[in-house]
Amino acid sequence: MNRTELKHSAGLGFRVTSLSLDRLFEDAALALMQQIVDTHQILRKDSQKIVLSAPTRSDLLLTWLSELVSQFDDQQFLVGEAVRRFAHATDGQWCLNASVSGETVDSHRHQIRSHVKAIRLAQIKLVADTDGDEWLAEVNIDS
Repeated sequence: MNRTELKHSAGLGFRVTSLSLDRLFEDAALALMQQIVDTHQILRKDSQKIVLSAPTRSDLLLTWLSELVSQFDDQQFLVGEAVRRFAHATDGQWCLNASVSGETVDSHRHQIRSHVKAIRLAQIKLVADTDGDEWLAEVNIDS
C-alpha cells in the first residue's frame, strides 16, 4: 500500500494505491483509522463481521468507510486490521463481506488525532489504471 495524507479546507484526507480493488478496501480502512489514531497502538483483541452492499464501487467504499466511522462514534471501536473477504457485483449491487479486528479506545494508550464527522460520496475518487493493475482511492474527510 502506498498512502499519502491530504489536507483540504474542510478537514483531512488520504490517498491510497493498491494492486487490487480487494486490497484497496483494506488499505483505505487502515488509512482512515490512521487519521483517527496511531494504528500501531491498536491491539487486535476483538473481531467483528461487516456485510454491506451498494450500487457502485464508489458507493461501496463510502458505505464501508462510513461504517467504520460509525463503529468508532458509537462503540469507540478502533480497527487495527481489516480483511475484506469479498466484493463483487450481484443483482446490480456491489457486495462486501469483511472481518475487522481491533479494540475499544484505551485512553492510556490511544491519543485521538482527529474526530471524523463525515465522508461524502462527492469527496471520494476511486479509479483503476488502464490495465486494472493498480487502484487509487482519494478520500476527503470532514473533521
